[in-house]
Amino acid sequence: MFTTHTAVPAGHDHFADDMIGTYFADYCHAVGVTPQELLALGRTPHSHDFNMTALAVRGSRHQNGVSRIHGGVSSEMLRDLWPQVPPDENPIDHITNGVHALTFVAPEWHDIFERFLGVDWSQRMTDRDYWDRVHRIPDTMFWSVREYLKAQMLHLVRRRVREQLVRNRGSESHLDRLFRYADRTTRTC
Repeated sequence: MFTTHTAVPAGHDHFADDMIGTYFADYCHAVGVTPQELLALGRTPHSHDFNMTALAVRGSRHQNGVSRIHGGVSSEMLRDLWPQVPPDENPIDHITNGVHALTFVAPEWHDIFERFLGVDWSQRMTDRDYWDRVHRIPDTMFWSVREYLKAQMLHLVRRRVREQLVRNRGSESHLDRLFRYADRTTRTC
């Protein structure tokens, strides 16, 4: 399985043949391939450099991006590896990266979810009918938690921006203008 994480050409390493020859000579000998055979696995139709992504694609049975959009972008970007098929039909697929809810979801939500969804909410993440229980959470409680967490995030951002300003010897008046602007725009969110 090869998962591409970088949907821009600059994120895919290319190396000169002599560099590959220098660093992979012993490997080629150990696995019984010639340096030319290894180099051929890393070639693309429009480049003479050794392309690590081409090698990874040819050395894997399945290839994917990390989201539906990323898979589409990668299919287009790697189209030269399958010149006989249109990009939307080449083998690049997609998966959606998972999130570990117990570490991703703020502890304040854990308490609310346990109270209104049940203590087993984290084991029932894919049960759509179960998640209808989220409507049991009173709007005022839901928005209270949301506003509290948003305020915490904004305090953190302000602290980090201020620390960065001090570290870089920035203008205090610039920071004040920035924070006033941020205050106006966050009221509309």
